[in-house]
Amino acid sequence: MPPVLSETLIWCVTLLLFGMGLIGTLIPMLPGIIIIAAGCIWQGIMGSHSLAWWEWTVLALLVAGGLVIDKISGGMGAKKFGSTSAGIWGAIIGAIVGAILFPPIVGLLVMPFLGALLAELFSPPRTLPPHSRP
Repeated sequence: MPPVLSETLIWCVTLLLFGMGLIGTLIPMLPGIIIIAAGCIWQGIMGSHSLAWWEWTVLALLVAGGLVIDKISGGMGAKKFGSTSAGIWGAIIGAIVGAILFPPIVGLLVMPFLGALLAELFSPPRTLPPHSRP
């Protein structure tokens, strides 16, 4: 493959991953941060300019920070819409277990939901204050 064509192909794949990741940041169930990181890794490995160790470290810290902020904001949104603390912790634990034990898509999409569901099902029922009952 000619060098110009291969460089063009590398950039096309990079931009495709970045675009999919951007869409993933807007759609709650898609792992946008992971897809953008995949684009960065793809470009860093396949591109004509190799990245230094500190650039990889900064990338890893940004991805980890983005995932933490994503999970915290998801928990805050769940709390606002009536989830219990058990459900929020179940989702966080499910996300951690899913990220470690399962492939990224299944681990990041299914396991937080399953963790929250199981935590809500097995936590003691909460009683509502008298003024909030219908």
